[in-house]
Amino acid sequence: MHYDEALKLAGAQVIAYRRFGSPSGHWWAKVRWRGDEAWAHGVFGTCPQCDVIESEIGEFYHRHEGVEKRIDGRLADLHEDCEHCQQMSRRLLRIGREHLDNLLTQDEAELLAAKGPARPKIREEMAGWVRENAV
Repeated sequence: MHYDEALKLAGAQVIAYRRFGSPSGHWWAKVRWRGDEAWAHGVFGTCPQCDVIESEIGEFYHRHEGVEKRIDGRLADLHEDCEHCQQMSRRLLRIGREHLDNLLTQDEAELLAAKGPARPKIREEMAGWVRENAV
C-alpha cells in the first residue's frame, strides 16, 4: 500500500515519491496540487498503530468475479462495479485529501527531513532527496 496512490486519487499529480526505511519509515511525495508544487509527508508501517492506510484498510481481500483477490491500494486493482473496491477507494480518497490539506513548502520539507524523528542515516537520505527534488 503506497500513499502516492491516495494522493493521485485525491487529484494531485505526483511528481516524485519515495519511501525511506523498512519495514516502517517515512514517505515523501513532491506533488502538483491546485497549480502549485509542494511536499506531502507521512509515515508508514506494518501495523494499524503506525500506518493510516493499514489502520483504515489493512489486508483487503474479497471475491471479485469468483476469484478471491488481495487488493493492496493500487488504483489499477480497484473495480468500478465492485462495492468493496469502491469502499476502499473512498477511504483512500479521504486519506489523500487529508495529506493534501497539510502540504509543506520546500523550506518546511527540508527542515522536517533533516531534523525529524527518523534515525540519523535515514534523515540524511531524506534531506538529500528532498533537496535534489526541490520544488
